Amino acid sequence: MEKETDKTLPFLDALLIRTNEGLKTRVFRKSTHTDLYLNFSSHHPRSVMRGILSGMIDRAIHLCSPEYLPAELRYIRRIFYKNKYPKQFIDQVFRRKFHGQNPHKLDTLQHPCLVVPYIVGLGEKIVALGRRLGFRVFFKSSPNLRSLLRTDKPKIPRDKKLDLFMQSECECSAIYIGETGNTLEHRFNQHKNSLTSYNNAKTLLNQNGPPSGKRGRRILNPRATMERAVQASAVVEHASQCNRPLHPKVLCYENNLHLRRIKEAMYIKHNRTYNRDQGVDISDLWSNIIIRSKCCSIR
Repeated sequence: MEKETDKTLPFLDALLIRTNEGLKTRVFRKSTHTDLYLNFSSHHPRSVMRGILSGMIDRAIHLCSPEYLPAELRYIRRIFYKNKYPKQFIDQVFRRKFHGQNPHKLDTLQHPCLVVPYIVGLGEKIVALGRRLGFRVFFKSSPNLRSLLRTDKPKIPRDKKLDLFMQSECECSAIYIGETGNTLEHRFNQHKNSLTSYNNAKTLLNQNGPPSGKRGRRILNPRATMERAVQASAVVEHASQCNRPLHPKVLCYENNLHLRRIKEAMYIKHNRTYNRDQGVDISDLWSNIIIRSKCCSIR
C-alpha cells in the first residue's frame, strides 16, 4: 500500500500533491525510470515514433495541473532529444498537438487502405505516394528471428485443450451440447461415471436381493442412487432409455467463460438437443441473424 510522503502520494501514472489550495497532480515516474524510449535510429515507422511522443504529450496534458504542465513539457522535449529525436521532428509533433490536426489526415470513409511490411526509406515513399493518389498506408510487423527460429514452445494436443464445447451424439441421432473449462475427456468421463453408477444401481435393484455388506458398511439405496445419477446428467437420463453408444467430440473452443455460456445457449436453442438446461437467456433479436448465418447449426 502506498503511503503519503512529503505531502505526495503516487497513484498509477499520477502523483497527488497536497497543498493549501487543495490537491494538485503531475506525472509520476519511479526512481528506477531510465528515460529510455524507442530510439529514433531504430527500424520503425516514423508514425510509431510520432505516436509515442504524442501520447506522452497527451498524458502530460491530462494529468498535470496548470502550474506543473510547462515543466513536464520541457522534460518531454529533453528526454526525446536524448533519445536522438531531431529538434525539428519534436517541434512538428508539438505544433500539431497544440495548433491543429495533421494536415495530411485523410477521410477514413472515402479512401482505400494498403497494409504492407515496413522498410526504412521505402515505407516513407509509399506513404507520400498514398497522400498524392488518395489511399491510406498502414505498416505491419515483419517476421523476426524469434518467430522464425523458435519452435520450442510445446503445442497442446487437440484432445488436451481446455475451454471447449462438447457435443455428445448418440447413435440414435440425439445430441447433447455442453460447455466446460476442462478437457473433452475429463467432461465426458464425468458423464460416464454417472452412467456407470446408474447401471450398477440398476443391476443391484434387479437382483433378488441386495448383497449383504461388510459389518458397519452402509448399503446405498439403489433407487436413490439412480435418481441422483439422472438428476446429475441429462446424458444419463437419455442413456438410461437408449442403450446405443455415445460419441463425444469438440464443437469449438472459447477461453472467455461469459462468451462460452452465451454460445452454449445459442447452440442449444438452434439445434434439436435433449439438454434440460437451456443455458443463459439470449435475446430473440439475435435469432434471425443466427438462423440466416447458420453459425450455430451443427447439421
